[in-house]
Formats: sequence, structure tokens, C-alpha cells
Amino acid sequence: MNSYILDNSLLEEFKQALSDHDDFLINTYSNYNGKNLWSLICSAKDWLSVSVNGLPYIDLTHAHDDFRSLNVLQLIMTYDIVLQSIEQLQILIRENSIRIGEGEGYHYDIQTLIELFTAPQEFPERERQEADQYLNSLHLLVHELYDALQSMTFSENAVTQGHLLHSRSPKFKGLNYDLEKVFEYLNNPYFRADRVDYHLRRLISEGLLPSYVSRQTDKLDLHLLLLARLTVNEKNISIFLLP
Repeated sequence: MNSYILDNSLLEEFKQALSDHDDFLINTYSNYNGKNLWSLICSAKDWLSVSVNGLPYIDLTHAHDDFRSLNVLQLIMTYDIVLQSIEQLQILIRENSIRIGEGEGYHYDIQTLIELFTAPQEFPERERQEADQYLNSLHLLVHELYDALQSMTFSENAVTQGHLLHSRSPKFKGLNYDLEKVFEYLNNPYFRADRVDYHLRRLISEGLLPSYVSRQTDKLDLHLLLLARLTVNEKNISIFLLP
């Protein structure tokens, strides 16, 4: 086996989600505006499975130069298959946006979830464990969004786990302005980055961000770290307030 290994956990979650909701997906996408998008989903799933599971077995140490050259080509093609499969799924997302409306419904929440699950997590093990616990808790929100989309229900009452992306804890009232500016830095590409330094330091001093965080921190990682800490603090407050 070679060292080029892709984590298959997200693939397994994707396959399980398809299995859990296959009736809805088949009925909705087998004939969507005259297009069979269900076959596109199945094709993406199958090729992702072939690529992720087969990638480690491409022999890059073969004694024969020509064999090695062909195997390197196979490695490149495998990565290309993964990218093409993801592009197919992005096409489905665009079609879904057309159906619901660009930026409508739960567009922001879904996009944020995608970004959080694909954050590189280039931070120490302690914070990685916090992030993993937070990401696991997001499955509650994912299931709620699935149910809301299936029933075409778009309201705040349809999603009870929204606080996982939008903290409502009163503990952070004195930091609302700082949080607002950091989230603006994360979501607004036109926000002047040098203006966020002060607010990052404020959140670090209050324990809502690790001490090593700065503007050089990957934005997806920063978003994940901040939401994980906000959720943990909010949960602790809820436990404290229980009678």
C-alpha cells in the first residue's frame, strides 16, 4: 500500500444518507425537469467509492520504470475522478438552489455545514478533539435540515438545533460586537482583514479562541474553532442553569 490515503468516513456518511433517503431522492431526482439526476448521484457515489478504496493500492514503487509511470498516471486519474464526482454533486446543489431559490431556505446553513466538515483542521490535537465533538453534534442539525427539506418547510421552528451555527447564549452579550466583526471577516471577502486583529485578541482573552489564532489561521479552521468553543460554553451554561 502507498501513503496516498483519503479518509473514507465522509464517503460512508454520504452513502448512508443516500440509503436512508433513497425513496425521496428517487422520486425527486429521477425525473427532475426532464433530467435523471438520480443516476448522476449514483455515479458519483460509485466512482468515489472506487477511487477512495482503490487509491492506497496503486503501486508507486514498482521496479520497472514504465510500470511506475503508468501507476503515477493512474494516481492522477484517480484524484481527477474524485474531483469530477464532487463536481457532479455541486451540479446537484445548483439544481437544488434553482428549485428552492438562490440564497433561500437553508442555503446559508447548508453551505456553512459543508465548509465546517471540509475544514483542514490544521491545529493541535486538543482542539481537534473539541472540533470532532462539535462536528458530531452537527448531525442533529443535518437530520433536521433533511426533514425540513423533504417537507418543504422553511421556518425557524422547523430547526431546533440552529444554535449550533448561531449561538444565542446571554454569556456572550459583552462580546457581541467582537463576534459580529469576526463573523463578518469570515463571511465577507471585502472586509478589511487588518480590522479583525483586535477582535480576535478579545475573543482569545475570553477563552473563545486558542491563543495561537491569528489572521494567518485558515478561515475555515477559525470558523470551526470559534463555533466549537461557543457551543461548548453554551452547553455548560445550560447544564449550570438546570434546576
